[in-house]
Amino acid sequence: MKRQFTRGLLLGMSFVLTPVTVQAADSLDAYAGLVTDYLFRGISLSENRAAIQAGAEYRHSTGMYTGAFISNVNTDPYQLPGDDGSRVELDIYAGFGQELASLGFGWDVGLIAYRYNQNQDNVDEAYVSGSFDPWKEHLSLVVKVSYDWDNKNLVTEAKGTFDVGKGFDVVLSPGYVRFDDKAAEDYGFVTLGAGTSFEIKNIIETLDLAINYTTTDKDQEPDNNRNLVRDSWWLSVVAHF
Repeated sequence: MKRQFTRGLLLGMSFVLTPVTVQAADSLDAYAGLVTDYLFRGISLSENRAAIQAGAEYRHSTGMYTGAFISNVNTDPYQLPGDDGSRVELDIYAGFGQELASLGFGWDVGLIAYRYNQNQDNVDEAYVSGSFDPWKEHLSLVVKVSYDWDNKNLVTEAKGTFDVGKGFDVVLSPGYVRFDDKAAEDYGFVTLGAGTSFEIKNIIETLDLAINYTTTDKDQEPDNNRNLVRDSWWLSVVAHF
């Protein structure tokens, strides 16, 4: 399966939705980028403002991998009265994946810890995903299920990446969040994006550019007009080193 520019298109922890690839040798990918809005599962974590993000991922030839991701955030709109919101998010994850190249199929399991400078925002999740490459190098499909065992929330996400030629990809990524808390309303979200990747082969190996549109059917919370977005156009620029 070819390497997609998924970090550029869906920067933020949505980049876990990538086709499984097992490298012949160990590999290290470091990246840094800018998004005009940090949208996570259809909701802005940067209060509809820009975010600077960076991360690194190490993959072993056996299929084991680990990585970290950091971003500025603003979670003030999601706090209870009197609680301070977070300004920094640090995610640490590890997992194992394998690919059946002859069948164009891969699978992946892992754990991810979302950490914030205010502990009440912290979340831990386990995830499993499967990827399928039904049309050689032109179409890849990924389905991922994440489970937050502290809050017993279940998130199902999918992503289809289509190579339209001339170095451009189009990505459609829907998802659904189901809350165990009956007082919370389940909701869905969709991101549609298009972008390309440039090889530079200098200090920066590749540069990813994308334009994206995200919508969600989650209701606006009463008395708070800052925190949630139904529709958002956003741009991303990511450099890989």
